Amino acid sequence: PPLPPLTPVPPPPPAAPPPLPPSPPAPPAPPALPAEVACACSTDGKFGDVDTGISGCGDHIGDGDRWCYVTDPTSCPSMEPSVAFPGLGWVLCDARCSCTAETVSNGIEVPFSGCANWDNDLQGAWCFVYDSSTCDNVYPYGHEGAAYIYCNSKLPSYTQCTDSQEYEDEYGGCDSWEGFLCTIAHWYVSDWSAARSRWLVYSCPESCMDVVPECSDPEPALP
Repeated sequence: PPLPPLTPVPPPPPAAPPPLPPSPPAPPAPPALPAEVACACSTDGKFGDVDTGISGCGDHIGDGDRWCYVTDPTSCPSMEPSVAFPGLGWVLCDARCSCTAETVSNGIEVPFSGCANWDNDLQGAWCFVYDSSTCDNVYPYGHEGAAYIYCNSKLPSYTQCTDSQEYEDEYGGCDSWEGFLCTIAHWYVSDWSAARSRWLVYSCPESCMDVVPECSDPEPALP
């Protein structure tokens, strides 16, 4: 008798697809602000998409304590967490050198409160202070006795001692600013604010031609 037909051989399975290319690495997180900067009073009461409506240092709820929301709650270890605005934080503050939340400076009635560029000042936003007797970098307002500070920067009035290795902007690191006038960079760099110039000054005091680093001698080592 004839042999039965052979069973057809099944086709080989399709080849596995090539592996997907690896995902691009996530961009590096921006460097954290120093604690003294992060814990400074917020001049506009805003962080991210949250607007607290409370700016500067003051007795905001009438209980006798002066307090403020901090500039960067993600980098301020000493803050108290906010109940009204979860994720934000507040600290008790010395209002003497902070933006006044009331229209009084050195005991004199003034026309504005809070931080804003009230008169289109080329150096940016400014505010009246409560008491200028212990303030640095304060300016007299007219001849009435009131005083003001520039408040558009989230930085202290001093600089770092050396250039930051972490600083980077669209032009590069600190070395890309060597020999430039950094304090007025926002005057000749398109779309820069005075706050960005102050961050540059804070971060790159050695490279900036017009900045003298304000440093102190290191503390002696403990025995």
